[in-house]
Amino acid sequence: MSLNKDKKALEDELSRLRNEVKELMQKSEKPEVVQMDSELSALVKYMTEERERTNRMLTSIMDRIGKMEQRITSVPIEVQGSMQEQPRAEFPLGRMDLTIVEMAQAKGMICADDVKDLFQYRGRNGASARLNNLRRMGLLKRHQIGHRAYYSLDADKATKIQIISPPQ
Repeated sequence: MSLNKDKKALEDELSRLRNEVKELMQKSEKPEVVQMDSELSALVKYMTEERERTNRMLTSIMDRIGKMEQRITSVPIEVQGSMQEQPRAEFPLGRMDLTIVEMAQAKGMICADDVKDLFQYRGRNGASARLNNLRRMGLLKRHQIGHRAYYSLDADKATKIQIISPPQ
């Protein structure tokens, strides 16, 4: 009798396993499962390709950084005493511009109102234009204080500049 019970239990187990196999086969035939698998594989493929592109980009960036470092290290470092004095830049200035530079040197800081009063301009536009031109030339430095712009002689550049004034 125990043999029949064992046989019956084995047959039940076998039948249950067959049903599970059939269900699995039916599930694998469903397009949803296949579609999910293909979407997952497509996602994995995309991620792999993206990682390869990122690695190529990083390699390119690292190569560029390496080249920059080589250029930086190949430039000889000059000792202060061995630097040759650079020739002075020459700026031909008109009388009015020369007067503005001299006033900036004497007063320390000037604004458009100072230039307007000095040359008796009606407004500040002409004075501001002259100051801005001198700043673009590198002779003056601009300082914004509140709503006003003040200009001072650029001491660093003034030593490297030779101002040529017209004959008087």
